[in-house]
Amino acid sequence: MIASRSWDEAKQSAYREYLKLDTNTLLRICKSQMLKRNAGIPLSEHLLAYDPMFMAQLARDPEGMKLAAGPLSTTGGGALIRQDLEVPLYALFIKKFPWLDRLGKKPANGITHTAVQQTSPGNTSLGNVTIAELGTVNDDVSAYQRALFNVGVFAIRRGVSLKQQFATVAGGAGFNPETQEISAGVNTIANAVQQALLQGNSSYTTGQGAAATNEGGAYFPNAFDGLRMITGQIGQYASGGTQPSNSVIVDADSATSLGLSALPSNPITTAIGRAASLIADNGGQPSAVVMDMTTSYKLDQEQTQFLRINKPETIEVIPGVHAKMIETPVGMLPLIPTYGNPGGTYLRTSDGASVSDVYVVDETGLSIVYLGPEALTILEIPVGVNGQLSSLFIPFVMYGMEMAAPLWSAKVRVKR
Repeated sequence: MIASRSWDEAKQSAYREYLKLDTNTLLRICKSQMLKRNAGIPLSEHLLAYDPMFMAQLARDPEGMKLAAGPLSTTGGGALIRQDLEVPLYALFIKKFPWLDRLGKKPANGITHTAVQQTSPGNTSLGNVTIAELGTVNDDVSAYQRALFNVGVFAIRRGVSLKQQFATVAGGAGFNPETQEISAGVNTIANAVQQALLQGNSSYTTGQGAAATNEGGAYFPNAFDGLRMITGQIGQYASGGTQPSNSVIVDADSATSLGLSALPSNPITTAIGRAASLIADNGGQPSAVVMDMTTSYKLDQEQTQFLRINKPETIEVIPGVHAKMIETPVGMLPLIPTYGNPGGTYLRTSDGASVSDVYVVDETGLSIVYLGPEALTILEIPVGVNGQLSSLFIPFVMYGMEMAAPLWSAKVRVKR
């Protein structure tokens, strides 16, 4: 059997159905699948799916190449890729981090992903575009820069001793300890990917990127740069401690930042609307608002007087997952929550106040880039391979984030 590099239509359809199930049902499905031994694909065979020469030959001579790969399809006591667990486990992963499923995904083009980034759409004025009947068309071009994006490896090893497995069976316990450990590992990776996406810093070891209390965030060289830094006042989009010209930052506690003469009674709501309008002015189309639960609670307190509690506005952001809505100048946008405050808090440079970020984004300007499989994958290491009587599992994924248009993402800084 040849490994599959990407999900086919059947796998995508199954995944969408799994998303509609509750967490306990997904865990039962994983438990049932875990009982199937030797169901994985040898790692050496799995890597063939990423060899362009092999895959090109496979397209020309599928039967011959399958026979050639046949000797690899043996368990042999080696590590196995459990593709049979990918769909239910990825559904568990996304339930913990629903926003990830809304972002586009594409293969990375190297250990460090390289992309061309638009920093200005060019001259979009009416006078530059309209011409006389036989006039000469004006030349124009967007402003671009080459940007590098790190690809992080997110992995954790989980295992269950052979003694514990025997004890579970002997005691008549109605659970599978392996499923329990793998589920915990999936949650750990989901939290780590969320943290990287929101406050990752793989670029700056000093200055504002030296600690979690600074806007750049703590330095983790094996992760990737997240929104807190990219949309903030350091990094490739800023100079010193001043607000960069191509970042959109709104402070919810500053009337000037809101473009008003005095603070309104609903500053967070107003700040989100201000950020959405600035993105729209830059040519973007805001499509989502991402925030932590504490800020979501504060927003609820602002809007309680305007809402009918018995009929809240909600939208299905991904199959089976609903989110509240907020009215903005560009229309209703979904409020997508993050669990565990992965964006963290930091001290604002201007006044030292503790703040957290709300992100207003045009999701077409963000992409998840990946190496290897595009979804969470499980590597199974059989009992005894490492010289110990234990079953080991390594859930892993290799992700980075590409920011194609910085002007299409904004941050709203909210005092804690």
